[in-house]
Amino acid sequence: MTTITFGGGPSIEARRDFSNLKPGSEVPGYGGYIHQFKYNSGHTYGDQTHILAEKFSNLRQRHKSAIDLATSSEMKYAPIHNVLPKATGGNKLTESMIPGYTGYIPSRKFHFSDSYKVECDSCIDNFLTEKNSKLKKDSDILNYVHSQPKYTPIAGEQDLKEKIALKTDEALVKYQNDKRQFTEPPIPGYTGYIPKIKPTELGLGSRYHLTTEKGLNHFKRDYMRSKTSVDLSKSVHFAPTGSETIDFLDAPKSSTKKIYVRPGMIPKYTGYVHGRKFEFGNTYGDTTRSLPVCSHTDPNFGDYMEKNPPKTYVC
Repeated sequence: MTTITFGGGPSIEARRDFSNLKPGSEVPGYGGYIHQFKYNSGHTYGDQTHILAEKFSNLRQRHKSAIDLATSSEMKYAPIHNVLPKATGGNKLTESMIPGYTGYIPSRKFHFSDSYKVECDSCIDNFLTEKNSKLKKDSDILNYVHSQPKYTPIAGEQDLKEKIALKTDEALVKYQNDKRQFTEPPIPGYTGYIPKIKPTELGLGSRYHLTTEKGLNHFKRDYMRSKTSVDLSKSVHFAPTGSETIDFLDAPKSSTKKIYVRPGMIPKYTGYVHGRKFEFGNTYGDTTRSLPVCSHTDPNFGDYMEKNPPKTYVC
């Protein structure tokens, strides 16, 4: 008698009689779901599952008994319609796949309850069937196209090139003419850099649309002012004697837009505040309001420092 591994040994009926399993009972150790099992007690596992199977006989069985599986046609594996390729060392999908292969096998995750070889053979066979069907359809389409008479062109090649070039030029002109103003604010969600809104108070207390518009307008105004001052500084004047002299006009003073305002800085401001590290005991707002960098009345802090130079002590 051969061993059970190679199909020998006692039959399924003999094994079932030996284990004394009743119809509908489950083998002790079965970890699947059993309807109403956790609400019953007082019987062995086999007897309890047998009672529940008879009580809820109208429910669909999760799986058939060993005898039914042995006598049914479901034990027969699905037929293979294609000749599976043999392993050559370079191909991945072959016959007799070795268990443990971690590569991709088409539709393998949708198959279960069979051995690895049976599932792989079935998946590879289905894949080859679909692949051959797709190739046949493509070949039929190409054969049909080649069998049809060719159309006669109604326009010359030169006319066609001119029309295509005209359409291309029109599209380019359309996009080139779509120029927007520099100060037009971007849509909310734009993550690019917008000048003037982070280092100044322009970015506080308003919507993104208004904030970006104010920042771009201020940047444009400062840019035009600096550009005008550079153009004026390069102006050329001719002396009455005829000798050419260049007069560099004095550039205007720095922008009067103060970063450090007299009401003080907001507590969320993370920039540098001159002299703050030497003050303590007050809130952030009171500290910044008391510092000269915020409380001075000059156009900017540089002018204030020129009028009030720091004191130096000689020891």
